[in-house]
Amino acid sequence: MGRTMLALTASSLALGLAGATPAAFAQQTDGQAATETNDVITVTARKREETAQDVPVTLDAFGQADVEDYGIDSLEDIETMITGAEFIGSQGDPYQTEIIIRGGGVGRQLNVDSGTGLYFNGISIQGGNIGGRSVSPIDTFDMQRVEVLKGPQGALYGRNALGGAVNLISKRPQLEEVKGSVSATVADNEGYGLEVYTDIPLAPGKSALRLSGSYYDQSEGFYYNPYRDDYIDSTEELLLRAVMLTELTDRWELILQADYFDGERAGDLVYSQQVYDDPFERPLDEDSRSTRDTQNYYAALNGDLGWANLDVILNYRKRDAGRLRDDDQGVAQDPFDVTEQVACFPPRRGNYAPNQKCWTEDNGVFEKTSFEARLTGSRGDFDWIAGVDALEYSDVFEQSTPGRSVNSYHLDLTNDVTSWSVFGGGEYAVTSRFSVGLEGRWTDEEKDLHSLAVLTEPPVAGLVAIDTESVEEFGYFTWAGFASYDFTNSLRGFVRVGSGFRSGGLNTDSRDISDPNTGEVIEVPDFYDEEQALSYEVGFKSEPYTYLTLNGAVYFIQYQDFISNANNGLSGLDRVNYVTNLGDAEVFGAELDLGGRNMTIGEKIDLEWGVGVAYADGEITDGIIPASEGLKISRMPEWSWTGRLKASMPVSQYAEAFMALGYSGQSGGFQTYANTVDLPEPQLFNLNVGLDGEKWRLQATIDNLTDEDELVRNPSGSDDLALARNPRTWRVKLTRRF
Repeated sequence: MGRTMLALTASSLALGLAGATPAAFAQQTDGQAATETNDVITVTARKREETAQDVPVTLDAFGQADVEDYGIDSLEDIETMITGAEFIGSQGDPYQTEIIIRGGGVGRQLNVDSGTGLYFNGISIQGGNIGGRSVSPIDTFDMQRVEVLKGPQGALYGRNALGGAVNLISKRPQLEEVKGSVSATVADNEGYGLEVYTDIPLAPGKSALRLSGSYYDQSEGFYYNPYRDDYIDSTEELLLRAVMLTELTDRWELILQADYFDGERAGDLVYSQQVYDDPFERPLDEDSRSTRDTQNYYAALNGDLGWANLDVILNYRKRDAGRLRDDDQGVAQDPFDVTEQVACFPPRRGNYAPNQKCWTEDNGVFEKTSFEARLTGSRGDFDWIAGVDALEYSDVFEQSTPGRSVNSYHLDLTNDVTSWSVFGGGEYAVTSRFSVGLEGRWTDEEKDLHSLAVLTEPPVAGLVAIDTESVEEFGYFTWAGFASYDFTNSLRGFVRVGSGFRSGGLNTDSRDISDPNTGEVIEVPDFYDEEQALSYEVGFKSEPYTYLTLNGAVYFIQYQDFISNANNGLSGLDRVNYVTNLGDAEVFGAELDLGGRNMTIGEKIDLEWGVGVAYADGEITDGIIPASEGLKISRMPEWSWTGRLKASMPVSQYAEAFMALGYSGQSGGFQTYANTVDLPEPQLFNLNVGLDGEKWRLQATIDNLTDEDELVRNPSGSDDLALARNPRTWRVKLTRRF
């Protein structure tokens, strides 16, 4: 859809770190339900239960109250709740979004892994070319809690948790009684939705089933196609979930979960540089769409062995996805004469003549099986963890450009990955105030990649343009060391040194081309190596008063073999975009957050608030590519800030009025690796208001309250026209609980 802006960072770390929501939840194991408390949110960020304030790392944690009040249901919504991060909307396709934390993971091409670890109930879900760097709507549906860890998390989370890790935790059934709700939604652009949740005890106190589903249909949108008389960003989505919880004994439980998602939304919207005066009107002769079919099956066995707790998790995920993009962003002359067509590649460059009819079709099937088994325990003043995990995935991707008379091709891309790890660590309380710890992980990985592109139009049909194959196998050790000290009962300081890595890969297009001006052959690397990061962090977590939290951290990150986008500097058919290791890089930054909770005004208005600010700077320090040394790291805002305000008050003996206002902004930074295009600098407000009764809830949401219209600039450097931000939108949701 149209929400394609880079940017959006938000909300107070302090509220999450100190459990500053009135409805914080403790979770017993990954993916399980939680018990509500007033002051503390219990997390499993280190794969064991502890309060967020006790974790010696910068951590954002948002419980069910935040999820509901602020309407968190996408990766973009999560990014708006944190500072020090960047959201990438991928040209209008909501299934291709990505989050970058502290500059980790800026390279974006086919086959490139995300630099932020993405987890669903503790299991890695990333991978694959269509949607492989984002989360699925099934991951944010019926969600219990969100945990965001900042900085390299390779010790406990493994591969690709380079800039940080995001763990999405779903709700589980209630064992004692039948509960449920039905919600109806009416939204802007002819949007209508229905959600149903129900908990059904199968054996009260022992076993229960949770069934949930959601259907949403939006027949209109912002991007109108007058040629086809339809909306490019119309939407239709169906989500279904079944979760069964069984208490096998008083020490053992089994969770089985099945998820299904089927969705159709906007395809890639090509940057409309100098094509149309109105970015929301796109007369196209092809149907730009994106489809996604996702299945997820999850099983977890959790138990008490007496001397340790055992957690075993098995997950299988399949994603079948496709998309179609109208590359020329226009309507061909009628009748269209294919013999007069000129080269279509690359798209997004200037005005296209009427003798163009260019589109690209992508299809991909991704399958991933993951396993983890871990033991956690305590012995006196020593807490420990030990475990193993393994994953295997296959991604088959096809890209074709039918309808062209010039440079039409068919690309087959396969990516098979096998990875296993052993990990462990411990924390020792030296005194009642001082503790130290160490964690480590050994990862063994093999990647088998093959890229084959064949030209499909006469007279060169059948000619192989690209044929590259790579089998990479490596072992890598990631670790973290940390210490914390309680200066007072309300002030804790911590230091942490941690590492992470992102896997290397294969460039889909690795053509070596002679510069027509100089005759010099410009070589494009076939492969790029894994990227490594080592982070140093000093921070504090404090509660100077019972109603106030103040938290902060400063950090310094060293990157080796920094992965970034690049190009060969040529134009037209000779231009090659690829990914490479730029060299070494450094990032330093600071974050500070202040929040208030459990505050009352006039004995009736309950108030919570939070403000946060983050600063970051970084550059390439040892560049491999000429002129790259000294460049600022792209996709990393220099300043980002956030604010949140929640208020509630009784309006009668039957209902309570509530309001939740979120604000985020950013400034500075570059969109492109060459520092030629600035990042957008939006100032965004999202508002939720409503009434909450014992058995019902009415909530109205307005996104982009002030109708901010900051554009995303074209990566080519043009300031003429690009993708617009979605205007102000609204939705109203009525829920009946039973």
